[in-house]
Amino acid sequence: MHLDESEISEVHHFVKSLDSKKDCIVVVEGRKDEEALRDLGFSGMSASFTASRAW
Repeated sequence: MHLDESEISEVHHFVKSLDSKKDCIVVVEGRKDEEALRDLGFSGMSASFTASRAW
Protein backbone atom coordinates (compact mmCIF):
# COMPACT_ATOMS: atom_id res chain seq x y z
CA MET A 1 0.00 0.00 0.00
CA HIS A 2 1.28 3.43 -0.88
CA LEU A 3 0.28 6.49 1.12
CA ASP A 4 0.78 9.99 -0.17
CA GLU A 5 1.94 12.85 2.06
CA SER A 6 -1.57 14.06 2.87
CA GLU A 7 -2.62 10.56 4.00
CA ILE A 8 0.46 10.25 6.17
CA SER A 9 -0.30 13.65 7.66
CA GLU A 10 -3.87 12.54 8.41
CA VAL A 11 -2.58 9.44 10.23
CA HIS A 12 -0.20 11.52 12.35
CA HIS A 13 -3.01 13.99 13.13
CA PHE A 14 -5.29 11.10 14.16
CA VAL A 15 -2.61 9.61 16.42
CA LYS A 16 -2.05 13.01 18.05
CA SER A 17 -5.79 13.35 18.64
CA LEU A 18 -5.83 9.92 20.31
CA ASP A 19 -2.86 10.94 22.42
CA SER A 20 -4.64 14.08 23.63
CA LYS A 21 -7.55 12.16 25.14
CA LYS A 22 -7.35 11.92 28.91
CA ASP A 23 -8.52 8.91 30.92
CA CYS A 24 -8.97 6.84 27.77
CA ILE A 25 -7.41 3.64 26.52
CA VAL A 26 -6.79 2.55 22.94
CA VAL A 27 -7.44 -1.15 22.37
CA VAL A 28 -5.50 -2.95 19.64
CA GLU A 29 -5.49 -6.57 18.53
CA GLY A 30 -1.96 -7.65 19.32
CA ARG A 31 1.48 -6.73 20.59
CA LYS A 32 2.76 -5.75 17.15
CA ASP A 33 -0.20 -3.41 16.67
CA GLU A 34 0.60 -1.78 19.99
CA GLU A 35 4.25 -1.38 18.93
CA ALA A 36 3.16 0.17 15.62
CA LEU A 37 0.96 2.64 17.48
CA ARG A 38 3.96 3.63 19.63
CA ASP A 39 6.13 3.93 16.51
CA LEU A 40 3.59 6.44 15.18
CA GLY A 41 4.12 8.58 18.27
CA PHE A 42 1.29 7.48 20.53
CA SER A 43 2.21 7.75 24.21
CA GLY A 44 -1.16 7.28 25.89
CA MET A 45 -2.61 4.19 27.52
CA SER A 46 -3.12 1.15 25.32
CA ALA A 47 -3.94 -2.51 25.69
CA SER A 48 -3.68 -5.44 23.36
CA PHE A 49 -6.11 -8.33 23.30
CA THR A 50 -5.10 -11.49 21.56
CA ALA A 51 -7.09 -14.69 21.56
CA SER A 52 -4.83 -17.67 22.05
CA ARG A 53 -5.50 -20.57 19.76
CA ALA A 54 -5.13 -23.95 21.31
CA TRP A 55 -5.53 -26.03 18.17
